[in-house]
Amino acid sequence: MNSKQLFSHRLSQALTHYGVPEKGRGRANQIASMFGVTANAVRKWLEAESLPETWRIIDIANVLGVRTEWLLSGQGRMLPDGSEPLGEMVQPMLSLLASSSEEARKLFFLVAEKERRGELNGRHITAVVNLIEKFTEAP
Repeated sequence: MNSKQLFSHRLSQALTHYGVPEKGRGRANQIASMFGVTANAVRKWLEAESLPETWRIIDIANVLGVRTEWLLSGQGRMLPDGSEPLGEMVQPMLSLLASSSEEARKLFFLVAEKERRGELNGRHITAVVNLIEKFTEAP
């Protein structure tokens, strides 16, 4: 396997761990919304046609809660020692991202980071999901 194929495989593993639906179920669109890129760019990453820039790989690793070194090179463990799967807490918010406003996306990433650090619990996530739903309601 070449470096693009290896990265694509690791990215897919990280996305699955995070709770992003499998390919064919809106995965590229959801990832594009998460990272502010086009679905075509995401498709190229997932199909091993290109690699994101290094700074974006670092961002992806941070949001998905995986080790940057692992996502970049495959070295070491996927998850930081002692971490909990981020997807369980944030999963309810993912379906809202595709249709969310920019404010809602910013809120999502703020919450994802705080949850990754262990600063939130299920009640917090429920409250944020309710806020995001309000952001996405028609005026």
